[in-house]
Amino acid sequence: MNWRVTDLIAEAWSNLRAAPGRSFLLIGLTAALMGGLSFVEANTTSELIDFNRLYVASGGNAVVVYSDSGLSASTCSTAGSLPGVLGAGAISQLAPVETDMAPGTLFNTAAGTVGLWDVIATDQTTRTGSDGSGWVIGDAAATELGLTPGMMLGIAGDPKTVDNVMDTELRDPQASRWIMAPMAPTGAAVQCWIEFDAGISTGRTETATAIFAGVDDAVATPLVRLDEFSRDPLAELASRPTRFGWVLAGMVIALTVWVMAWFRRSDIGLYRALGTRTSGLTIIGSIEALIPLIVGATLGTLWGVAAASAVTGSATGADQWSIVARSVGSGVLLALIAAPLPWALGARQPIADQLKDR
Repeated sequence: MNWRVTDLIAEAWSNLRAAPGRSFLLIGLTAALMGGLSFVEANTTSELIDFNRLYVASGGNAVVVYSDSGLSASTCSTAGSLPGVLGAGAISQLAPVETDMAPGTLFNTAAGTVGLWDVIATDQTTRTGSDGSGWVIGDAAATELGLTPGMMLGIAGDPKTVDNVMDTELRDPQASRWIMAPMAPTGAAVQCWIEFDAGISTGRTETATAIFAGVDDAVATPLVRLDEFSRDPLAELASRPTRFGWVLAGMVIALTVWVMAWFRRSDIGLYRALGTRTSGLTIIGSIEALIPLIVGATLGTLWGVAAASAVTGSATGADQWSIVARSVGSGVLLALIAAPLPWALGARQPIADQLKDR
């Protein structure tokens, strides 16, 4: 009998409908295994991603360059346009001052280039319509003085608008009580803050040092020390115990399909008696496995991710979905590759022996 591919697919679909119990058993098993795998992967990666988010927010990708003799503010600002650099800004320390609002209370002051605010602050409130010439206040100083963006602050009788109130607690706690003024990217600075893209995991300190290679006493150090964040989330993700869970899940599903195929030896023999080739048997076995596996894996993945989100209390992000999809997809692919093997091997057995099982 000469089967067309469409006929083989239709035959496999008919077999699935004729044996709903077998089909739902395979769907349920796949949903349970892939749901469990999705739950564990999403739950495990959620903790690592939260840790990495805190690490990045704390300045894990930032490097600070120091120099007693002075750094070029222009060079520092230019570094912000280099590939792989998110932002850079120079800072110059100024003398402590008193404000007109709180005479007798000293506040540290500094001047910084425009890019500095984006590097040292994790959150900042900007006054709409500001020309950028006003004060930039740390949140502790703003709270102490009762200032909000748009208000006026006078120092030595020179009032200026408060442009920004910044939260620097994570990256530079000392700056939370600073009163800062913008400065042009010219002259000398004592520090240069450079934040790299998260994808730049190595060579950050060396790059920052190379930028100021002409300054003899320039020292570049990571903003976050290793003793503060001793964990490596990328290494933990690569070595997580569940990284090979897809192999176990895929093999269990494949073994289940093999057992089902063993009980259907007579069906294989009947197809062969009708002249079905090995390739045709392989297609039928593949389609009969493909549909339940895809349905079960989809239902299980959605359930597993939803359960993990409920347990962790946070929505599953794109990175987690990518990891879950890769694990589930690998397990399903392994099962699909192995599923039609009993059908192909059955083509080598005597037809008479297979038909006796009917």
